[in-house]
Amino acid sequence: MDELQRLADRVRQDDSRAATALRKELQTQMIRMVRRVVRTGKADSPLSRRILAEAGPLSLDMLGLPAEERERHIARVARHLCESVMNKLRPSPGGQHLRETVRL
Repeated sequence: MDELQRLADRVRQDDSRAATALRKELQTQMIRMVRRVVRTGKADSPLSRRILAEAGPLSLDMLGLPAEERERHIARVARHLCESVMNKLRPSPGGQHLRETVRL
């Protein structure tokens, strides 16, 4: 099992330190992915299609933007996608309550 998977498992168990570490690692990798997908425009996977959808119409014109503005937009898309992943991993308050009820 790789480190990302271990961190994801710990996040599912509501480990806040693991959440911080996973978010940092995902953010770094997500920025690289967003940059590549926006540059190539290829939507050959579910993630690349999601990236292009998140980037919106700007994704087609990103190369013409000033570098600073382009990087801000890429970082914003990566942050949003990363938070989406993190939200899916976190245990829901109701789910935690149900698990505690079952244990009793």
